[in-house]
Amino acid sequence: MRKIFCTLVLLFITANFVAGRSQTRVSTLKPVKPNPVKLEDIQLGPPQINGEVIRVSGEYRLRIDNNDEKRAFQGLAVISFGDALQQLESVKVKLSVAPLDSETHLLYSMPTIGEQYKLIVLDQTGSVVIHKIAPVKTSTDPLLTAPPPQPVSTVPVKSDGGAFIRVRPRLAGGANEKDPYILAFEINSATPLANAQIRVTAKGLNESRPLNFTGAVNIDIPLPDDLEVQKITYAILNNKGETLVSGEADVMQLMNADDVAIGNIKLDKASYKPGDAAQLTVEYAGNTPGGIRVEIIAKDLTGKIIHRDTRKEKREAGLPPHEFVITLPKDVKDAVSVDIKIYEGDGNSLLDSSSKDIIISNN
Repeated sequence: MRKIFCTLVLLFITANFVAGRSQTRVSTLKPVKPNPVKLEDIQLGPPQINGEVIRVSGEYRLRIDNNDEKRAFQGLAVISFGDALQQLESVKVKLSVAPLDSETHLLYSMPTIGEQYKLIVLDQTGSVVIHKIAPVKTSTDPLLTAPPPQPVSTVPVKSDGGAFIRVRPRLAGGANEKDPYILAFEINSATPLANAQIRVTAKGLNESRPLNFTGAVNIDIPLPDDLEVQKITYAILNNKGETLVSGEADVMQLMNADDVAIGNIKLDKASYKPGDAAQLTVEYAGNTPGGIRVEIIAKDLTGKIIHRDTRKEKREAGLPPHEFVITLPKDVKDAVSVDIKIYEGDGNSLLDSSSKDIIISNN
């Protein structure tokens, strides 16, 4: 009996000793305090940058300021010049600006109309960082009178039917029945073209013509009788040999199709306020027996569609203009882009396309 009692006492003492050590170990653990996160350390979005186009001694320059203390900015700037009713996409400039630094780019061969510019800056993800429409300011800052130490040449924006250069190939017969077909190019440019050329190539065909004009010009290229190919490539080159516009003419399609082009796009006002109704008028040149289908899509800066409309027209005589009324949202900012496309009849054959910016005044 004594042995059993002693054994129980020993077990009780051992159990309390182990429990005491466990409690002692737990009590020595210190709580870990989380490190507070500063709001300024949380990086939301790209670095904060500012940009503007200025004129110094008759030269146009793009200035980009990076106001971020820690992060560099890399992206792309698209600069357009124009007046209040017409903006011409002209050049693109690659950007790489260090923290708290600035870049100034001398814009070479910049096509200009009016004294207003549009600046769009995209970051590396393609997101719009700056969208700005403003008048060009003249600067007399002595620090800017000298050219930038390393001026960056701009890259022409290629277009196959935008407002900058439009090329429309047509097929015509010669003066006499036995004369070869003529590939006629109607070329329209909103800015003067000097020392440029149009080059037309295909198997068995390699022709070029000089281009020196303002506004519009017609260029005729006789086609050889033994031309074996159906598609002919054309390109307009500037005085540096850079391609401004290029495309392809399908001879069989030109033989079988009548043509319709966008003749003019007009707005009833130079600028609008949020909530206004903008009246857009589209005029046409040419006609086609099957009629046309016109589609317009208006988008805000985020790409959201705010208006869509379709019109159909079939006339034996000339096509009348169409008027579209676009009601602008009350929260719209800066500009609305309207894309216009003309299709042949009810099919999907695209005859022509263009675009127009509706400028928003948020003042």
